[in-house]
Amino acid sequence: KKYLSSAEKMKLTQKVKDQWALTNLLVTISEKEKIDAAFEEQLLPSLQWMEEKAKKEIKFNNGWSELNDWQKFYRNLMSEVLAKRYHQQNELHKEALCIGAADYIVKSNGDYWNAGGIDFLRNKLLSRDVEQLYALFDKKQPAKYESYLMTHNVIKKSTVTDFAGTAYLRDYDFENAISWFKKSADKKSGIISTNPFIDILYDREEALPAEAKFSTTKQAFAEEMLRLQKLSASDKANAAKHLYKMALGFYNMTYYGHAWKLVQYYRSGSDGYYLPDNATAFQKEYYGCFKAHAYFEKAMNSSTDKNFKARCLFMMAKCSQKLVHQPQYSEFNTNWDKYDAAQADYFKLFKNNKYFPQLTKEYATTAFYKEAYNSCSYLRDFVKRK
Repeated sequence: KKYLSSAEKMKLTQKVKDQWALTNLLVTISEKEKIDAAFEEQLLPSLQWMEEKAKKEIKFNNGWSELNDWQKFYRNLMSEVLAKRYHQQNELHKEALCIGAADYIVKSNGDYWNAGGIDFLRNKLLSRDVEQLYALFDKKQPAKYESYLMTHNVIKKSTVTDFAGTAYLRDYDFENAISWFKKSADKKSGIISTNPFIDILYDREEALPAEAKFSTTKQAFAEEMLRLQKLSASDKANAAKHLYKMALGFYNMTYYGHAWKLVQYYRSGSDGYYLPDNATAFQKEYYGCFKAHAYFEKAMNSSTDKNFKARCLFMMAKCSQKLVHQPQYSEFNTNWDKYDAAQADYFKLFKNNKYFPQLTKEYATTAFYKEAYNSCSYLRDFVKRK
């Protein structure tokens, strides 16, 4: 502040005046312990000034690429400075908007951009954060700063509405999910082309040939899960059947499931068989299959049919297999000998499923056991002691 004050009294070129203003802005933000409504209004003129500089900037070609310094200043201020300050304040809805504003300035200049703000919204915000973000968009008289942030953004009110139903689906809050899906104008984003209640003994993420013309929606899935939830409590005679179908729904929502698109927009082929560090409640379910396991067990305990119980137990075995922690490269700091030893131990645990002894001892005479034995090489290897 002392040096800035001294520099301000000097005769400065326009470029140095701009440099002074940008430096002063960063110092002012750093000095502030909390970004509150009053400070946001104070920030607004600086953001508008930087946006104008970015829009009027003449691109400079260095022989390799075109450089847009002010565009980058604006982008970095939003995504690397303000966004992180909002994160520290646990205001993830405003963090998302800042990242979306960074995308907006790059997109508006016609350069390559990716939807970091939209990805952040879909991957980092919980349902409560989405509610806060929607409430901001739904304000009848937002503050000038809020209005600026929302109108200069790749995240729109419709983006928030479209995602809210999925956020509640991740919470297994089917009533709220249905309510939000009904509000969404983008019905195409809610279409699912794989059967979320399919009952197959092996994990398959891609659509089956028989599903070439299959189509359902996230809303229809939520409605069916809610119906089953109520039936499992009221229709005691068929509770096992209702619980089993719910368990299939929970399993197919996971990373390993046939309808993972119910809750995710992208699926990496290199994830799975471990829980990410600092995993959210949703991520624990998505990779750990805890809810599915619990409902397969409820279904098994609600039935006296031995063949059905065998099927439930096998599905529990599938869920439990996902909790055998697969060693990660990052855990061994390039010590490959230790990594290889850990991998060897991992495969032993992975193949010796904790439910196979009970399955082979109590249900070997059932028709389902024969089906599972012929389908699952892990079960065959376990029986043959391979």
